[in-house]
Amino acid sequence: MRRVLPLALVALGSIASAVAYFAKDTFLLCLPVDWHDHIAPAERDAVAESRGMVATEFDNSRRAFPVVGATCRATVSPIIDGDGNTGPSYRGAVEIVNGPLTAAVVAGLAVAVLGLVAYVWSLSRSTSTASRGSTVDLPDRQDILASLESRLDVLEAIDLATEWRTDVFRVIEAAPDPATARRSLRELLQVSEPGANAVLAMQLRRLTTSERDALRADVEALRAEHRQLSGRTPDDH
Repeated sequence: MRRVLPLALVALGSIASAVAYFAKDTFLLCLPVDWHDHIAPAERDAVAESRGMVATEFDNSRRAFPVVGATCRATVSPIIDGDGNTGPSYRGAVEIVNGPLTAAVVAGLAVAVLGLVAYVWSLSRSTSTASRGSTVDLPDRQDILASLESRLDVLEAIDLATEWRTDVFRVIEAAPDPATARRSLRELLQVSEPGANAVLAMQLRRLTTSERDALRADVEALRAEHRQLSGRTPDDH
């Protein structure tokens, strides 16, 4: 989602700029031009008393992006009398800029650039986060590994106890006190003290088939997670 929004801004800004730039063709942009202003001064009075003027051979061209405007060119032939006679032709050119549409084009470009910058930033942030996984986050990963190892130590001890349940019951029953039972379990199962304590606190429901299966699945899942975080393979010891 963080990358979709910037791309949407790029698309919307680009479309808005294109629509604003081509909103008017060159004819409409040049239509307001008053070619009377470009008639030679000596002929202007005669034109004012006549029927107007004739502008022919329009040759308009659009201004370079992002300016919305046109270079308006026309051959102007003034009508200087009531019989329709024209004076000398004038080749005129006028530069037109549509301010509101140009502002709309620039605004659309700004939105598109903003979206592009946000998209590049999101990509660089993702790359930076991935690269920090094995360096900056190392202390956090060590803490996670230590927690996994502690849980794995306990669950493996309980798993062993369910497999050796007959011997475990015998050792516990023969022990005069919990401390002796703990030492005997550590020797029998070759587990740590926390593991032996977990065996002593184990509930009898752990011996049921479904509980044993679930326990083994948990142990395998923790082992896989530990290998992934430590970078070891299943063949490593």
